[in-house]
Amino acid sequence: MTPETESALELAESFSKDTIEWRRHLHSIPEIAFKEEKTADYVAGLLQQFGYQIKRGLAGTGVVADLGSIGPIIALRAELDGIAIAETTQTPYSSRESGLSHACGHDVNMACVLTAARILAELKPECRIRIIMQPASEISSDESMKSGAEKMIEEGVLEGVGAILGIHVDSTLRSGTIGIIKEPLQVRSENFRITLEASKKAPGAKAMVIGAALISRIDEALSKGELDKNCISFESLVAEDLSENTATLAGSLEYKSRDMFSAIRALIQSACKSSSESAGAGDCRYDLEFEQGGSTSLDSRVVNRLYEAGLKVLGEDRVEALKRKTWSEDFSVYSGRLPAAMALMGGQLPGPPRVHHTGGFDADDSQIHLGAAVLAEAVLSLAEDFEE
Repeated sequence: MTPETESALELAESFSKDTIEWRRHLHSIPEIAFKEEKTADYVAGLLQQFGYQIKRGLAGTGVVADLGSIGPIIALRAELDGIAIAETTQTPYSSRESGLSHACGHDVNMACVLTAARILAELKPECRIRIIMQPASEISSDESMKSGAEKMIEEGVLEGVGAILGIHVDSTLRSGTIGIIKEPLQVRSENFRITLEASKKAPGAKAMVIGAALISRIDEALSKGELDKNCISFESLVAEDLSENTATLAGSLEYKSRDMFSAIRALIQSACKSSSESAGAGDCRYDLEFEQGGSTSLDSRVVNRLYEAGLKVLGEDRVEALKRKTWSEDFSVYSGRLPAAMALMGGQLPGPPRVHHTGGFDADDSQIHLGAAVLAEAVLSLAEDFEE
C-alpha cells in the first residue's frame, strides 16, 4: 500500500449504499439450511466481481473465495442461512419467502463481510484473503447431525489459514458500535433439542405457543442473575406438523465447568416441567436431548488486533470490551481449531427491542459498513504480524 491509498474506513463509507442494498436484497430471499442456492449465487457473483477466485458447492451450497497468492491466509466468515420463522416487519425489503426470514441477522453479517472483502480487494494487503460463506449455521444436517461449519472444515476450507475473523449483528448494541471480548476465554459448548408434544385432547393447546412460553420462562430465570444470561442461545422453534401439536426448540449453551453445565441443564429441565404443567398448556410432553460440542478458545493476539482495529476505525467511545460470548451458532467450531476472534456489530433500532429469532426482528443497516471497515483493518494488522 502507498500513503495515497484510501483507508479502510474511507472505502467502507464510499461503499455504504451498496452495503445496504446487498443486505436488503439478501434479507428478502432467505433460504433454509443447506438449500441456500439463490443466496450463494448472489454472494458468489459479487465476490467474483471483486476479483476473487470462487469455489462453489462446498458442504452443499457453501462458497469460498480466495484473493492473492503470496503470504499467509486470513479468513473472514459469514453465514448463508435463514430460518423457518415468518417475518412480520412489513418493511419494503421483508422476506419474499413464505415462512422463512433472516430473523437470525445473517443477511447483515453477509453484507458486512462482502464489504470487507471489497475493501481488501482494493487495498491489496500483504497476505492472502479467504472469504468463507457457510451454509447451515442454525440447523445441523439431518443425515449426519453436523453443522455447516463442520462440513465446511471437512471440505478443507481451513487448510493454510492462519487466523479467522467473524462478525455478527447484535440488536441489543447501539448502532455504529462494536463489541469484542478482550480477554481470551476457554469455553465448552453443547447443543440441545427440546421436542414438545401438546395433547390433542386440550383444545387450543399448541406446541409452538408452549415453546415460546418456554423461551420466556428460561429468559426470565436467567434474568435473575444466578447464571450468565448469555449462556443459553435459542436457534430455532419449528412446528413439526401443520396442526402445531408437535414442535422442536433447538439451541446451544456454553459453560466453563461441569458444575455450570449441570446448573444450566437443571434450569432448562425445570422450565420444561413447569411449562408442560402450566394451566394454559393443557397436557404437554417434552423430550430434552443434549449433544456435546467442543472446546472453544479465543486467541489473545487475534482478539487484540480486532479490538485495536475497532479503536482505530470507531474511536474508544464506540468499542466495548465484552465479557460475554462473541460467537454465534457454530463459530466455535472454527475457533476451536485455529486462532480466531469475533465481533458483535451494533444494530439497535429505535423503539422496542428487536429480538433475534422472532418474526419482528430487524436491524439498523445504516452503519454496518463500519463493521466491514473494522474487519478489513484487523486483517491489515494481522498481515503485518505474520510478516514479523
